[in-house]
Amino acid sequence: MRELFNFIEEENFVPAPVVEDSNIVTAVGSAFNEFAVQIARKVGYNCPDKILSGYLENVDDDYFFPHLSKTDLQEFKMEFKEWL
Repeated sequence: MRELFNFIEEENFVPAPVVEDSNIVTAVGSAFNEFAVQIARKVGYNCPDKILSGYLENVDDDYFFPHLSKTDLQEFKMEFKEWL
């Protein structure tokens, strides 16, 4: 997807569940627990690394680079052709 949209700067992509840069914290959707812990710590709360179940464990970079099938990619391109 990042190749199709020229406004996404490839060099700024970090394949990690949670990324912090100064006062900005972002996360992939499935890392909501890690994100919550990071935000809580950012505002001064002392909390454990894991506060609930459902953490991403042993995730490799491939997790952050999903691929569409050729059919799905073609369908996506048709649906979003005015933005590509």
